[in-house]
Amino acid sequence: IDTARNVADAILNISSATNGKLSQKSYEDLEEQTGMPLKDISSERAAEKISFLNITSQPREVIPTAVFPGSNKQGRRYSPFTTNVERLVPFRTLTGRQSYYVDHEVFQQFGESLPVYKPTLPPMVFGNRDKKIKGGTDALVLRYLTPHGKWNIHSMYQDNKHMLTLFRG
Repeated sequence: IDTARNVADAILNISSATNGKLSQKSYEDLEEQTGMPLKDISSERAAEKISFLNITSQPREVIPTAVFPGSNKQGRRYSPFTTNVERLVPFRTLTGRQSYYVDHEVFQQFGESLPVYKPTLPPMVFGNRDKKIKGGTDALVLRYLTPHGKWNIHSMYQDNKHMLTLFRG
């Protein structure tokens, strides 16, 4: 590798986003981990290789790869997390689900900065007041902890200026 162009070509050659064979290999590995068929995501571009000459003469769309959990298969614009949502591939987190770190003090005090497994509470934990809902039978009482007042308000007007200013964090 004696020139900058050769370095760029070497990098493009070993990337599963620009080398169709490696993309197929990445999905084979993910298939082994998940037990789900996934190679078809990049199969139509398995023979393709994108070189430095290709990308300097005309912009190219990368090949779908297991490294990125999105897909641009069949002309679709790249959408992140489509393999997680549509193919049910677990997210790459400890829980296998989407995780967001919440740095609010009250969440940290209760150990809730990241999602953790909590088994269902036994019925005796709840008081009598919690078991029955007065005035109706088809209702659900939710208790949740959030510093975001926006989530307390039931509104279909999510583009309302007032609603948009309530978000913090």
